[in-house]
Amino acid sequence: MRELRIVLLILVISLPSFSASDRQGDALYDMKKKLNATGSQLSDWNPNQVNPCTWNSVICDSNNNVVTVTLAARGFTGVLSTRIGELEYLTVLSLAGNKITGGIPQQFGNLSSLTSLDLEGNLLGGEIPASLGQLSRLQLLILSENNFDGPIPESLAKISSLTDIRLASNNLSGQIPDPLFQVARYNFSGNHLNCGTNLPLPCASNISYPSGSHSSKVGIILGAVGGLIGLLIVVVLFLFCKGRKKRNLREVFVDVPVKKMFLDREVLGKSTKEFFQMEQRLL
Repeated sequence: MRELRIVLLILVISLPSFSASDRQGDALYDMKKKLNATGSQLSDWNPNQVNPCTWNSVICDSNNNVVTVTLAARGFTGVLSTRIGELEYLTVLSLAGNKITGGIPQQFGNLSSLTSLDLEGNLLGGEIPASLGQLSRLQLLILSENNFDGPIPESLAKISSLTDIRLASNNLSGQIPDPLFQVARYNFSGNHLNCGTNLPLPCASNISYPSGSHSSKVGIILGAVGGLIGLLIVVVLFLFCKGRKKRNLREVFVDVPVKKMFLDREVLGKSTKEFFQMEQRLL
């Protein structure tokens, strides 16, 4: 009887965790369907599994709460699921470099733990929802290279934790909330906003992005490869020269004893001959 009570207690304690995992798994699976993922894309996202923490591109914390979802450059063509807003422990969401259409659901404002949202390089449009201003922990917001229009929501200026905001290359218009110019890194270029040439404030901050652009990454890689090749050439030349030097020294050391041997024999022979001549005179 005691053992049965222990088992029941364990089940009761574990029930909320299983329930949360089910809810998170359902939300992620709905996101997969809404993104029009093909059979080969996210094939291990199985709705029959209790825990989504084993799924590709999903990271969970020690309590099996989904905290990171990174699905950049996967070729998705669908829309964003409203159920993403149910992932209350999500801190990082990246869907950059796809072909996602539609808009950002208002429910994204429910992601109270979110610190990084990257939707760059899609086909998203409409207005940026004011509900994003509820993301009080958000540090990185990247919505560049989409088709967003209308004004920048004033609510974004209330996110005191924001350190990097990129809204470049959209169809945004109107006034940029003044506090957003105080963000450490910002980029509003490529829109119809109150910044840029002949205006008091620049459309982009002077602080470069730590990750750098694509071309700079390529340059760094090529530079590293070139440096490595140069180093290998220097090493090969050094070993070649060192090998030749050793070979020359060996030839010198071998040649000297041989010459010395012939010289000694010649001197010895000459001395012997003179000795015999002297002996014959004395006789």
